[in-house]
Amino acid sequence: MRTLFGWRVMPWAAVTTVRTIPFAQSSRKMVLVQGGGGRGISWLHLVSACLGAGFKPGILFTSAIRDFEPLVDRLRQEVALAAPQAVFDDQFFSVPARLVFEPVPTIDGLANQSRDEDWAPSTLAQPARAMAAVTAGLLLVLLLLLALRGGAWWKPVLLIGLGAIEWAAGALYFYALGAFLPGEVELQQGARLYPFPQIPRALLALPMAMLVVAGLPFLATMVGLAAIVWAVILTALLLQQVYRLPSILPAMAGAALQAFAQFIVLTFVFM
Repeated sequence: MRTLFGWRVMPWAAVTTVRTIPFAQSSRKMVLVQGGGGRGISWLHLVSACLGAGFKPGILFTSAIRDFEPLVDRLRQEVALAAPQAVFDDQFFSVPARLVFEPVPTIDGLANQSRDEDWAPSTLAQPARAMAAVTAGLLLVLLLLLALRGGAWWKPVLLIGLGAIEWAAGALYFYALGAFLPGEVELQQGARLYPFPQIPRALLALPMAMLVVAGLPFLATMVGLAAIVWAVILTALLLQQVYRLPSILPAMAGAALQAFAQFIVLTFVFM
């Protein structure tokens, strides 16, 4: 496959998984081909990670390209012959991709799932990964800044602690709003839900890191602020669905507090 960085080759025999990501409200599709082989593909681990598909190297293409269906058909045929053990997942639910392209129905689905899903420690696995990705993105930016201009090396440890505190505070935020809004949210339900609207902060940490390396920390900060605004809006939409509010306005009551707290964390990274 030809990319902005040149040709990337993944032999048919090296393919382990082919994931098709459908969307609820459009005919758009994304196909993620995961595997190994070739040279210079270490950065492709991030492609899979950004889609919530693990850390195997992945090549992504969409139905917007020419001859999409013939390409997918040939992909299936070649992989089935060369790698019979490969897994074909035709209904892979990528929360990050859905939040980017179909935020409202995705938020609605997450809210309904949280109501129907019985509590078990295993239900925290996916939210934990989402929250860890947010912290890891900010940690990457912080480490780059420390490497480029120096600073206190205890800051990464404190940042990890702040990530854990934010998750606990976010769960409490979802729970406490029940005292002011109609309905009720359990604390464990809030712990499951809060990390998902924060995913855009993890996604935008990558361009932030690139801007830091390019010597443009101010622009990186602006991207970080945009990520906070995006996350706050998604959180308000999720609260609207969870509490079944007719308008998003009551859910925006705590948005200023959430934005301020996340701004403090961003300031900590860049100061």
